[in-house]
Amino acid sequence: MLEVSVTSIAEAPARWDLVRAFLVLRRRVFIDQMDWSLRSHEDIEFEQYDTLGHATYVIAHEGDRVVAGARLLRCDVSIGSGTVSYSYMIRDAVRGIIDLPQDLCWDEPPTDAESWELTRLVSDSASPVAARRVLDAANDYIRDRGGKQCLFLGGPGFMRMARSYGYAPRALGNVVSNRSGRFLAFACPTRETEWASTPQDAQHLTII
Repeated sequence: MLEVSVTSIAEAPARWDLVRAFLVLRRRVFIDQMDWSLRSHEDIEFEQYDTLGHATYVIAHEGDRVVAGARLLRCDVSIGSGTVSYSYMIRDAVRGIIDLPQDLCWDEPPTDAESWELTRLVSDSASPVAARRVLDAANDYIRDRGGKQCLFLGGPGFMRMARSYGYAPRALGNVVSNRSGRFLAFACPTRETEWASTPQDAQHLTII
């Protein structure tokens, strides 16, 4: 049975097993298969947005086997001191402090509590169901916490996928590229999701 759990290391350290399995899946897909130049340690892929401890993870799993997941960051959070203070990927790219194209957005990215960012969406399932459940669970989690929009960073096909799932994406900039591929930043307003409106589906979403 496919379940979706929403968790963070800070709030639910007992579910580190799910988070670690998600990081293992990220390494297998992004580094081993797609050859992205990303930070890794042994069998996991991670970066400052994970190690800062402020990320929330939306993880689809069948028992203990993770099949899909994504990472959420609220856009008003700023972490760090000294010369570098990180916020979230899209904004930090525009600020020129991470290795992504700086011309990612036409306008300054938001820094309000009603905006969230979803990145590192990954799935090892041939079916689109797991990825859609992750997106819908993330949408519901953000909306339930007063969020009005979610920002995304991915390939151009990601925006088309969001539209096919009933979301209303709008581009935040042009398609840009680096050695890892082509990227597009876009945003979607939160909405009522179909699957969570029925009891038989909602019972498989766990907030931990």
